[in-house]
Amino acid sequence: MTRPRRGLLAAVTGCVAVLAVVGAVTLIHRAHGRSETGSPAASAAPARTGPAPAAPPLGTCTFADEPIPGEPGGLGSGVHSDRDGKVWAIPAGRGFDLYLGGAPRRVTAPPNLAPSFTAVNARGDVLGGDSYKPWVYRDGAFHEMPLPAGTSEVRDARMNRRGDVVVLLGFAGPSGELSGMRVAVWPAAMPPALTVFELPRATATLGGITDDGMVAAAYKTVVDGRTVSGAVAWLPDGSRRDLPTVGGDTSMADVNGDWIVGGSARWNVRTGSLDHVSGILVRRVDKFGRIFGEAPDLAPPHPAVWVNGTVTWLPTDPERPFGMMGEVSLDGTRITSTLQADNPPDPRNVVWTCK
Repeated sequence: MTRPRRGLLAAVTGCVAVLAVVGAVTLIHRAHGRSETGSPAASAAPARTGPAPAAPPLGTCTFADEPIPGEPGGLGSGVHSDRDGKVWAIPAGRGFDLYLGGAPRRVTAPPNLAPSFTAVNARGDVLGGDSYKPWVYRDGAFHEMPLPAGTSEVRDARMNRRGDVVVLLGFAGPSGELSGMRVAVWPAAMPPALTVFELPRATATLGGITDDGMVAAAYKTVVDGRTVSGAVAWLPDGSRRDLPTVGGDTSMADVNGDWIVGGSARWNVRTGSLDHVSGILVRRVDKFGRIFGEAPDLAPPHPAVWVNGTVTWLPTDPERPFGMMGEVSLDGTRITSTLQADNPPDPRNVVWTCK
């Protein structure tokens, strides 16, 4: 089960020396509507064609202890599974045990790469590394990501089911200060260069990458002394969609199918709709647009689901009623969390099955 993300790949706050060039970069200036070669780049805002489709009810959810391979009854700190809970990566020494069914495979990271990891998908690909050298383990080998020139740090990283990786990159200015952030994609084919999408000179949060390759991010920048917020999606064909915003909160959390969620917003890129979300701290979205997170949106957290505007708390262990959202399957029928009491924590790993 992937534990709640509070910043992947050990995000750092200080700016550091610029990394050396590992590979050439395909740089697409979509924020200003032009490509690097000067030809027009697609940047049409989505048409507001109608409301988002209504989601089906989640049904009755029951919970039980979540079986974590090799860790019966343990908390499983640093343990990650794919969204459907079928493939697992368990920390072990300078690496991890990879469970693809049957006996685990022991994998050891090479000395030049950090052994920590943040995600595993249904193929058994593992995403890991640190803020300076992210990597993907695939088909028995570690592959270091070819970061573009000028990258000072990797702020966030996500991976989809087929192995595409999206990262949020920080870039340093002449004096070492953070000068801006960009979104970049490393396709599963692992070409020698990332595809990099420009953002305004800004700070940003990453929504993720869907299984068909849609990427989403939100940003804040200063224009003429005024803070301006925005949200954007890049569709699988590379075209850009500027998303409408709700209030000043445009942080991103998750993407799935046509859906993007974060802060107090839910977008559907097919219909162009924007819905205001309240009463829940948004963490995940399933393919139907149901939102999973914690309620109320202030502590103490209770695992909950938002469906068509109604927030419902998931049933919990009476002795451990609090918990933060873990993984949610693509169809929303499998949900995980670590429940705990206020004092002492006494954690319990659980999985809800909804039908």
